[in-house]
Amino acid sequence: MRRLLFLPLLAGTLAANAQTVSDFESLTLATADTYYVNHSDMGADVGFEDGLAYFPCVYDSSMYGWWWSKGFTYSNMTDTVTPGFINMYAARPGKGANNSANYVVAWDVSNVVYLRGDAIGKPVQGMYVTNSNYAYKSMKEGDDYTDPFDATNKGWFKITVYGYDSGQLKQDSVAFYLADFRSADPADHFIIDTWEWLDLSALGGGDSLLFTISSSDIMQPTYFCLDDFTTHEDYRPDPGTVSQQSAYIAKVYPNPAAEKLYVETGMPVTGQIRVTDITGKLHARYEINGAVTEINTAALVPGMYMLMLQTEGKIATIRFQKH
Repeated sequence: MRRLLFLPLLAGTLAANAQTVSDFESLTLATADTYYVNHSDMGADVGFEDGLAYFPCVYDSSMYGWWWSKGFTYSNMTDTVTPGFINMYAARPGKGANNSANYVVAWDVSNVVYLRGDAIGKPVQGMYVTNSNYAYKSMKEGDDYTDPFDATNKGWFKITVYGYDSGQLKQDSVAFYLADFRSADPADHFIIDTWEWLDLSALGGGDSLLFTISSSDIMQPTYFCLDDFTTHEDYRPDPGTVSQQSAYIAKVYPNPAAEKLYVETGMPVTGQIRVTDITGKLHARYEINGAVTEINTAALVPGMYMLMLQTEGKIATIRFQKH
């Protein structure tokens, strides 16, 4: 677990607040290329906590002596070659987000992450997600149960995230496509094989998150991987004045944008800017190398988009409208 500074947008200005990141690096694995297994209570939850979140995990003895039947497990597997079920604990990139060792693998069509402590009732900022190697190779190459995704079958695979608050499922959701071949333009077809940021702040405050997996192919392996699960325990709807000692300021303008969008940091910094649509599909990346970065929005279809700024240990997100 690590702490960082988050830059929420207020009226076009970004300012810093503390975050807690579940990066899973403090969770112990005996060796490299292994994963969390707990047979202490078969059929019951033997999950784990990191940061301000709890990740359920269930192992069962009804098949093959034991098997992982639902939930989340943490892993440091690096095998991106072996296909199929025997390599279900590996992320497609072969490592965690930002080149870390540990990450989490999720399995089953639906799972819940529970918030802890000061994170309860506050928005979850987001997390990095990617395909598992098992799911990736199934979509890319096909297997005994599935055909490869292509323009003919228009295959797709996505995560949808909902918020819970006091036992009530909220109506808002955030979707992220891990693969998508529905477009008539082959240039838009993709299967995710890198770690990508999934912004969850639009779900608002709550006490837990429901993750569901769906696909065009009912036999598609329902696995995905996550890392750097970031809570926002000191979120303030009306934060008032941020002190200049702790504030990192940036301006984003104009919003709405037509052909150009500018990110002005006020000082030379280095980092990266990502532009995604509201489904989480990545449209562009820009390297920050100076005080002002110009974003070309001319080619974007009119609608709502997300801008993520990551620089010098800080992360910020903002919605912007393309005219």
